[in-house]
Amino acid sequence: MWGGPRDLDLINKISTAHPSLSSFADQNNLSYAEGFKKGNKKKTCTDFLNQPVVYAKNMLPYYIEEQTLSIIDEVQFECTVEKKRSIFNAPHLLIKQSPKKWRFWAAVLDYDAVFNHSILGIHGDNDILNICA
Repeated sequence: MWGGPRDLDLINKISTAHPSLSSFADQNNLSYAEGFKKGNKKKTCTDFLNQPVVYAKNMLPYYIEEQTLSIIDEVQFECTVEKKRSIFNAPHLLIKQSPKKWRFWAAVLDYDAVFNHSILGIHGDNDILNICA
């Protein structure tokens, strides 16, 4: 384990001064979940067919032009986000879960799109999503 008592104190101050993303989402009636997972491909889902798809490796910050995305043509998945399917509906905020060049990237989309499990999707009021981005 790295760090010392001062690091722990800093983490505690930040944690108490700012709400977590999940509590902010809950307080503002936002839906959030990770995207689909290809995995073992035991489930069949045709709901995603012909939708623009964002993969974490192609994620860009701020905004992703719809015409730059490929269209999903697969129907076999391990996980398809059954309960919070609204995360794939516009408007939504996409957050790449691993940093790129030491930064976490987020983009607000104003069109429906699906994305893989390496991206956290948040769906809700556009004004609130723009605050998060």
